Amino acid sequence: MKSRSTERGLTKARLGQGLFRHRVAEREPACRFTGLARQQFLVASHIKPWRSCDNSERLIGANGLLLSPHVDKLFDRHWISFDSGGQLIWQHEAAGEALRCWGIEGANLIRPFSRKQEEFLSAHRDALRH
Repeated sequence: MKSRSTERGLTKARLGQGLFRHRVAEREPACRFTGLARQQFLVASHIKPWRSCDNSERLIGANGLLLSPHVDKLFDRHWISFDSGGQLIWQHEAAGEALRCWGIEGANLIRPFSRKQEEFLSAHRDALRH
């Protein structure tokens, strides 16, 4: 049986996830990789991982992208990222192989990132797998 404090903590976390998703969706209307705009099929992915964020960074919309689930997995694990111009980048051949199998040659929606998004993405690129 869960304690009341555990239940309150889980409720707060779920509410925070919903708020984060809403804030990301205000900035990112579709998956930058696939172009899919049906939000019910997209994941609100943190650029800077939740575990590495302070409380303000966890819920800021600029720390997220809406991604199709298959590319979210690669992005979340630092197999792929974006350059400052919005182009898809990767360095490890395993990532390139997965993208080719999925028919993804590059970013589908290439548009600039906000200054704050670029700050988060710069650190994400630094952690890209080689």
